[in-house]
Amino acid sequence: MSTHTARLMLLAALCLSCATIGRASLPVDWKKREHDSTDTARKHVNDLREDVRRHKWHFDVNHTTVVEHNDRRKVREFVGDRYYYQVRNVERVNEVGQRLWRINNQAREVFIKEHPNVLPVVKHPGPMATEFDWSKALKDPEIHHPLSRESWATAAVEALEWNYLLRNGKSVHASVQPVLDLVPEKEQKEHASVGLALTELLHTGTAPEDQYPTGKPRAEKPKGPLPIRAAAWGYVSGGERPPTVEALKKALLQHGPLVASMYASRHFEAYSGGLYDENYSPKDAKGPGNHYVILVGWDDKKGEKGAWRIRNCWGNEWGENGYAWIPYGANHLGAETAWVEAASTHYKLPEVYNKALAESKGKD
Repeated sequence: MSTHTARLMLLAALCLSCATIGRASLPVDWKKREHDSTDTARKHVNDLREDVRRHKWHFDVNHTTVVEHNDRRKVREFVGDRYYYQVRNVERVNEVGQRLWRINNQAREVFIKEHPNVLPVVKHPGPMATEFDWSKALKDPEIHHPLSRESWATAAVEALEWNYLLRNGKSVHASVQPVLDLVPEKEQKEHASVGLALTELLHTGTAPEDQYPTGKPRAEKPKGPLPIRAAAWGYVSGGERPPTVEALKKALLQHGPLVASMYASRHFEAYSGGLYDENYSPKDAKGPGNHYVILVGWDDKKGEKGAWRIRNCWGNEWGENGYAWIPYGANHLGAETAWVEAASTHYKLPEVYNKALAESKGKD
């Protein structure tokens, strides 16, 4: 095992030594949200509650941000039948990703020898641990982006933010807008993908939110390369079926929080806590899923066979302060799963990396 791998397999002293980033969110007052809602929204949520009761599911539904959004827009579902297309060129993408990852690791090892005790080190257990949660290990920065259906872009940027905190020991609020600018709005349903988003973050990067606010595109866009960038990315799974529980755990510990696809339903949109065990999969499903989330941890003792801890990109007035538990194997979670590693702010990558990155254009 290399020194770098050993350090990564030790990855939460950082969390214990660094200050809590962001501020703790207040508990959501679901009763007040229901009281302030419309009759239409209340009927919708009550119908969902009846479904939960009838099927004997183990989660609650309430007037989440998404339910309120749907009510204002007079739409039945937020995610709906928007299916992302099947992933292509997985082997080629991973070949490039592993090459860039190795070069970055070598540069990191050189820096560690020359500057010991500078880079953050986060301790964590091995993949045989019964539970682990990056949101506790890294002190969730509680950065939330504007509510958007474009989870392919938001989840990719949020995964980069998590890894930026892991690699650099500080949080960053990155804009999703440079990624959204890649695909015209009218074409996003057909052509958007997490791979497209991560490739943009690798080759161009993104800007801080206050420099180019998400949801406010403008003609004068930031010029690349931008300051918040990925050093490498790759797939854990390419979209046909979810990987094994063991493979996902290993990737989580090696790379940090992951981007993962899943099938989301109306009940998921209203989820407010508990074990989301609907196990939804539409009959006409296409591709790896209709929504992306951040996979942050697991608990082998939750539910009948264990569950994943996920962070959604719909703010803290959804789920358990933005998080949810979902059983292993449910909702096709993880059929498309990707890792991303942020570029370090402590050292520069060598010329061999820049050459490899230039050669990779068009391959990822």
